[in-house]
Amino acid sequence: STVHDDSRRTTDGEPQIAASSSSRGGAGCKSKTRAESPGVIWPTHINEREESEFKHRLIGALSKPFSQEEYDKLYGMPSIRNPPMKERQTRSGVKAYKCPHGIGKSYFDHYPDLAEQVENTSCSNRLALLRGLFFWLENVAHEHQFRPWSNDNKCLKVI
Repeated sequence: STVHDDSRRTTDGEPQIAASSSSRGGAGCKSKTRAESPGVIWPTHINEREESEFKHRLIGALSKPFSQEEYDKLYGMPSIRNPPMKERQTRSGVKAYKCPHGIGKSYFDHYPDLAEQVENTSCSNRLALLRGLFFWLENVAHEHQFRPWSNDNKCLKVI
């Protein structure tokens, strides 16, 4: 499932980007050897997780080589703030509409730990974090899923 451009627009049709996205240094990442760059499994704590189909598919997504085009596409997406959607019950059914007041939260607003990691890491690791975010969002309903950027597994280890 892909995100369509019109889903990232405000009520006037203009894209809404979070103000803090410019401080993340994003689209300026240029890899000199992007075609030859090996894939990276990062964050490394993913390798310590128990074996599952989700983990194997995630590793497959993360181990692709660095792609500047993919990086440019994914980098701005988590900072987009869509207008909130509301539902109104009418006699003819439920009607969904965009709220004219206020701006919704971006993925970085919802996951500040991810935003901090994206801001403080290299381009290839940043791409891996963004791939992990969107892989998780597409597969959040699957069994044994976990947030790839969060090492919450360390809390569960028996000493």
